[in-house]
Amino acid sequence: MPDLAQLRARIGALEGLPSFAAGRPAEAVPLGAAAIDDCLPWGGLAAGGLHEIRAEKADESGAALGFAAYLLGRLARARRGRLMWLTLSDHVHAPGLAGLGLPVERLLLVRPTRTADLLWAAEECLRCKGVAGLLADIDGADFRSARRLSLAARGSGVPGLMLNRGGPLGSALTRWQVGSAASEAPGGVGVGAWRWHLALTRCRFMAAGEEDRSLQWLVEAKHAKGGFSLVALSGDGSVGEAGQRRRAG
Repeated sequence: MPDLAQLRARIGALEGLPSFAAGRPAEAVPLGAAAIDDCLPWGGLAAGGLHEIRAEKADESGAALGFAAYLLGRLARARRGRLMWLTLSDHVHAPGLAGLGLPVERLLLVRPTRTADLLWAAEECLRCKGVAGLLADIDGADFRSARRLSLAARGSGVPGLMLNRGGPLGSALTRWQVGSAASEAPGGVGVGAWRWHLALTRCRFMAAGEEDRSLQWLVEAKHAKGGFSLVALSGDGSVGEAGQRRRAG
């Protein structure tokens, strides 16, 4: 009789979702912090799916945007091709993006005038295998639009980052809640690296009993390598335990 992991893998295969059967993750981009990567079934951000990023509070949209841009830079280091940024805003600052590790020479900024056009453009970008990663700044999406985005990413293997200011996307493989955190400058002089309060509030195919538990970290950007360093684990240590169980399994 198949065990739970095998059943999950079979369901994932039927749905076309990235598989991690037999301990072999689908294509994924590690975040660079083992405590976080070990909590993800794919060992990092799975390609071929949507990853939703949300601000912890309404006034922390800048923190969520910075984290999303940093993740896009992480995808750029691991994958070839264009980086797509879709937004209705005209306040994107290229030097600031470069400071977050984004290779702006590979970045193509698309600024539609309507939400419907942005979602259409995002779907078309996700269908293109020449795209290394997509970041779409959206104000929610209805079920049909979100499903189409998910199917497009699945078919091409392109990872889609959804910086979402609206209702949650049921089609997302992961959902990240981001809050701002004070930086710590070396020697107390100047400005330190970006820091974020990070919570993984949704993840498809997590181990049994972990699906509804929020895993939390305090992370710092490592600009030299484009990954994250862990500043602190969650207060109860559950993050470290979850990672150890997954490595043992």
